[in-house]
Amino acid sequence: MVETETQSPTPTAAATPGQAGPLLAIRDLEVGFRSGDDEFRAVNGMSLEVRPRETVAVVGESGCGKSLTALSIMGLLGPGTSLPDAFVRGSMRLATGDGSEHELVGMRSREYDRIRGSVLSMIFQEPMSALNPLFTVGEQVVEMLVRHEHMPRRQAWTRAEVLFEQVGIPEPRRRLKAYPFELSGGQKQRVMIAIAMSCNPRLLIADEPTTALDVTIQSQILYLLREIKESFETSVLFITHNLGIVAQFADRVAVMYRGAVVEFATVQEVFKAPRHPYTRMLLDSHPGESLRARAGDRLQAIPGTVPSITTDIDGCAFHPRCPYVMPLCRTTAPPERIDASGHTARCHLEVIPDAER
Repeated sequence: MVETETQSPTPTAAATPGQAGPLLAIRDLEVGFRSGDDEFRAVNGMSLEVRPRETVAVVGESGCGKSLTALSIMGLLGPGTSLPDAFVRGSMRLATGDGSEHELVGMRSREYDRIRGSVLSMIFQEPMSALNPLFTVGEQVVEMLVRHEHMPRRQAWTRAEVLFEQVGIPEPRRRLKAYPFELSGGQKQRVMIAIAMSCNPRLLIADEPTTALDVTIQSQILYLLREIKESFETSVLFITHNLGIVAQFADRVAVMYRGAVVEFATVQEVFKAPRHPYTRMLLDSHPGESLRARAGDRLQAIPGTVPSITTDIDGCAFHPRCPYVMPLCRTTAPPERIDASGHTARCHLEVIPDAER
């Protein structure tokens, strides 16, 4: 398989006949925070694409910039937000379905309000924090429908009841009048999904939506998300650290490390033959035997932690933790390698020892 090196980060799979253009195209995204005259970047040169009706999983350890990427797509960082000292640079282009594209970086709040909810929506990581404890969950769904769909309130309440039924909330009419604290964790997450899907968005961002739930409820939520994706032909950007969920749910995988995508390919390619040491070590550290090369292998912990954004690292950001580190890795950032299938990786090694699975 022929590989080439490119200086322009464009981690996209090769186009196929009849393939639609990207719904979301992120290029050279930088997200960080200002402290006095200093700037600290938590997302540093990230690039990826999400196609129509596709699920792209973003994986990596805590501190790699996954949630900050999601918040930047939603326009929830920077002036006028709860994180005013944050900055967002680069390009994020979103296709709205009417033949037009919107550049999200630098978009005004009023323009964002027109697409947030109706074209672009998000399921937040912790439903108890995302839901307003002072209002019933029904009122919070109705607010979305009135604001973005311009529905009369009576019609919005009827629609909210239908949404609760669709997401599997028992006794939907009664639950509409409940406050968040009166619902279980799984029910609150279903309310969040109902809010996110109330206006049939083209792109749904799910930020670790199953993290705080037990295994049984996790399975139910994933089944629900899969049904929603198929029924409404919605694209999903799924942020998680659970590789088992990725294997079941995603079409392509973007592996993030310290604010950048270090590998991007289909689920099958990443799990069969990872091309970045970090990806390989994530797979080997997973307890599910189906994700490892050989049943019976011992789990391999990844040494160290993700470096702080205040720490300067020359060369490859992963080199302090990499078992294959070379002198070149400590001084020179690796180029992006892309093969004919579109599988990309940022590593000086062309082949990882024993990477074939």
